[in-house]
Amino acid sequence: MLLHCDQIAKSYSDFQLGPFSLEIEPGLVNGFAGPNGAGKSTTLKILMGLLRPDSGEVRFMGKPIQRNDQSWKAHIGFVGEQQCFFDGWSVYRNLEFQARVQPRWSMERAETIAKRLELDGRKKAKNLSRGNRVKLALTCALAHKPRLLILDEPTSGLDPITRAEVLDLLREHVADGECSVLFSTHIIPDLARVADNLTLIREGRIIQSGATDSLTETWRRISFRFPFNTIELPGVVDHQIEDGRHLVVTSNWEEAKSILDRKGALVREITRVSLDEAAVYALKGKAA
Repeated sequence: MLLHCDQIAKSYSDFQLGPFSLEIEPGLVNGFAGPNGAGKSTTLKILMGLLRPDSGEVRFMGKPIQRNDQSWKAHIGFVGEQQCFFDGWSVYRNLEFQARVQPRWSMERAETIAKRLELDGRKKAKNLSRGNRVKLALTCALAHKPRLLILDEPTSGLDPITRAEVLDLLREHVADGECSVLFSTHIIPDLARVADNLTLIREGRIIQSGATDSLTETWRRISFRFPFNTIELPGVVDHQIEDGRHLVVTSNWEEAKSILDRKGALVREITRVSLDEAAVYALKGKAA
């Protein structure tokens, strides 16, 4: 196990995070999604040792994270929504500075990533666009090939081409089976493209965690005909009726289908909902 969080919790006057447990295995991209204020950034700060949990333990590469031992941070890469550089320096000079302070840094790898992302090394950081600042941050985070790459809303506001480039790099980073990515975002389509596992958090609590496909597996949209407007079905979050045709979305479709069959309803179609829809239903707390 690359990272293991055991019943971590953090309390504030107006917010309670956890307690919850979370595990990250090597070789996987792990999505971490939830609405604003759900506790995503607080969780990431705890994982990076920037915040101390009130209770619980975080273990990285088999060892507890401790304030008096910072050696584990050499194996962490981080890209946040806000990127901090020496704005008066060029892109290349910023990379050179990172090379001096990061013991596992590979300038060759940094230059390869920067070239692939079409990042102009001569340009000053203060003149970089939003997308190019993310590219520079990602280059800095990946140049030492971290065992765990942590991303906090890095693709927010990026154009589709830059977002696609970033997501491709994430898949490649975990391809050798040794490294992992923890990708926190509210942009569910990005997670649908790259995440192997998905954890949903709401109001400081993890409400679902597991393989990405398992989230959509529990949800179905059922179209059926029934002569009455009301029918009690489990897990229903949306029910529309038009001219005797019912359309429901349920998190318990197998039992719902069984009830429909017993009541003589004519089921026309059963389809899976998209990951976006399933995540929204779950995060809103509408699941049965």
